Amino acid sequence: MEKSLNTGKDQLLEERNARLRAEALLLEKEQLIIQLSQQNESLHTQLSSLDDLKQELHYVQEIVNNAQDIVFISDYQGIFRYINPAAAQLLGFAMDEMSGKHFSALIREDYAEIIRAQYRDQVKNRLASSYLEFPVKNAEEREMWLGQQVSFVYHGDKLFEAHSIARDITTLRTAGERLRKSEEKYRSIMENMELGLLEVDSTAKIIRAYPRFCEMVGYPEEELVGKDPKALFSPQGFLDRAQQEEVKFLKGKSVIWEAPLRKKNGSIMWTLINNTPIYNDQGALVGTLGIHLDITEQKLLQVDLERTRQEAEQARDAEKAFLANISHEIRNPINSIVGMTNLLYDTYLSEEQLEYVNTLKYSADLLHALVSDVLDISKIEQGKMEPQLEDFDFFEMAKAMCKTFEFRLSQRPIQFQCEVSPSVPQRFRSDSTFINQILINLMNNAFKFTEEGTISCLAEAKFIDQQQWIEFIVKDTGIGIPPDRLPFIFERFNQAGKANKVQRDGTGLGLPITKQLVELLGGNIKVQSTPGVGTTFNILLPIEPALEPSLHPSEKSERQIDGAKDRLHVLIVEDNPMNRRYLENLMQKWGLSYTAADDGQTALHFLKKERFDLILMDIRMPILDGYETTLRLRHASKNHNQHVPIIALTASALLDEKEKALQAGMNHHLSKPFTPEQLQDALRQFFPGFSQHNSHSTTLGKALNRHELTELYDNDTHYMQEIFQIFVQTIPLELAQMRTFLEAERWKDFAAKAHKIKPSFQMVGLGELSTHVALLERAKTDFNPADLARDFVAFEKAVVHGLKLVQDELKALT
Repeated sequence: MEKSLNTGKDQLLEERNARLRAEALLLEKEQLIIQLSQQNESLHTQLSSLDDLKQELHYVQEIVNNAQDIVFISDYQGIFRYINPAAAQLLGFAMDEMSGKHFSALIREDYAEIIRAQYRDQVKNRLASSYLEFPVKNAEEREMWLGQQVSFVYHGDKLFEAHSIARDITTLRTAGERLRKSEEKYRSIMENMELGLLEVDSTAKIIRAYPRFCEMVGYPEEELVGKDPKALFSPQGFLDRAQQEEVKFLKGKSVIWEAPLRKKNGSIMWTLINNTPIYNDQGALVGTLGIHLDITEQKLLQVDLERTRQEAEQARDAEKAFLANISHEIRNPINSIVGMTNLLYDTYLSEEQLEYVNTLKYSADLLHALVSDVLDISKIEQGKMEPQLEDFDFFEMAKAMCKTFEFRLSQRPIQFQCEVSPSVPQRFRSDSTFINQILINLMNNAFKFTEEGTISCLAEAKFIDQQQWIEFIVKDTGIGIPPDRLPFIFERFNQAGKANKVQRDGTGLGLPITKQLVELLGGNIKVQSTPGVGTTFNILLPIEPALEPSLHPSEKSERQIDGAKDRLHVLIVEDNPMNRRYLENLMQKWGLSYTAADDGQTALHFLKKERFDLILMDIRMPILDGYETTLRLRHASKNHNQHVPIIALTASALLDEKEKALQAGMNHHLSKPFTPEQLQDALRQFFPGFSQHNSHSTTLGKALNRHELTELYDNDTHYMQEIFQIFVQTIPLELAQMRTFLEAERWKDFAAKAHKIKPSFQMVGLGELSTHVALLERAKTDFNPADLARDFVAFEKAVVHGLKLVQDELKALT
């Protein structure tokens, strides 16, 4: 087993290294993205042709050679193996002159050790990539600043080479330095309180101008006294605003506002003005003191910052297409990580290992959601996601969606309400995928930010300007959104919970995608929210009458499954390539025809076109998981596979997973990893006459599993002898304690003891007994004591027989 796992790890590592090298060659330029997107539209055709693949590699090489960013490839010692023409052009060195040089030859001496330290840390922690900014000297000895992203490629456990993409950030660094200096200057002004003071009377005529103010505007005091400040200082187009503010402070209000002042020489300066009322001893308002702070440099800085922000937005837009394209490649390894992580849950993990696996799974799921959302955003903004109008049954879609969320909310103190008004037609014409994703996103948002109370979804038809519309109202009693955050909730990577200091899982892309989908359908979305009370989303979408009439139930045909068929046709729905291949091999060996899908959405596509006798359904998949796929199929009354038996495949053996699968409409539950014999038994439940040739099923306890022992010990008889000795000494004591706990009705202790000894049987070639132990673990949940006692008696007998086999093996070893 260990040897096969190592082989798998090496294969995954080699695949990861190949992706890293490919990613290092991809550049973040719009021309590149357009070319690669055109190639990806016929990906399967390209992969089938070696000539196309060679041509594509040639294109990638041309792109790298013509890229504007610097591309370095160096060996494990830091010696340059390759540089692209952009590197030679930007740095001024000939390409052959740089080849063979060490990277430190370019770097300013005081930064060389900093970079080495970061590389050492990256290797030590096996970080996928790192980013660093540092100064270099070009061929003319002029200092430049580079921002570099570097990825390391490993062969086995050894560092092989480094791939670096760098860009010239000298201008940005210079601008940042100017910004820093401007901020320091402004702060110095504030600290020294260089404020210009101006007093006006109750008629807004100047009665005194202080020296600093006179210096600011260029007028001596005698030229200002008795004048109207708004007429004297207000530039053209700002007089109305000055009059509005004057009305306020002449009424005794304290006013803070920004205003441009026209100086004596005609130039304009910006000031922050604080108008404070002045009262006499009797409390009567006699005038106003205007405190002026020169903020001209700050205003100019804001203009520069806005220009920089716009440039950054343009750069980000250019990168969006690249991110969308590369996300296709990222999804495959993510799906493998998620699948292997789920399989790890059914292995024997220590508490520390379980913590690591939980962290890995959480991160992989989050990353997968992020990649999917980024892909959707990119498709929408590139105009590649357009509504596909078709007739569909809205009631069926609503039932499936609502049923999904009922399951999700079943373990939380939340009441879920789903209501469709009688005014809504059962069938209408629109894009059902868009509508489903809009509602799913809003329901997910409500689910994330609601701990208790109510979540509801209401659909109602409306006629506006002779057009038929459907309004959806999604309401929750969650944490709510502060008023100042409402204008920003449809921005990307923005979560309303952040304003409440509540961080939820998610990417911050759900609501932006929802808004864009609504607008693509020609509708609009509004939101109302009160912190601590809840949030309501209103979506208004135009719909068209269905072109095809709805069939009467009596007209709908349903195919009955014929279990006596000589050759069964099976649909495999599994996103993990290794698991999928395992099932395909079994189907081939057993003489069964099959079709394979790697996600629920693809499976539904096949289910519309082909007839199947059985579905093997993975639970956790991208796009559509097994639960939602099953719900949609079971509610698709026109689908001839609506009632086909479904066997759920899951890496979790928990009872609630099994119950959830059955509630969703699946017929049987099989936990991973499962043996061919276990799958055969499941098939026979639906097709009693099923048999396959060359079956190698065994009876529990007849002999030790030699295959397991070989994988575990690899002929290390000394180690094997130690483990067997420990098993013989400890298992009888553990079994006696379980009997004591059972008789004392100490159910939690009984379940804990069962969980503890479960891995032991695998270590001595009695792995099938682990399945019996798993049945005893149910003592920690709802169970029948009589059934538990009966199962324990059978378990005791099997363990006694297993002990005899282990003792015999131990004698043979000694």
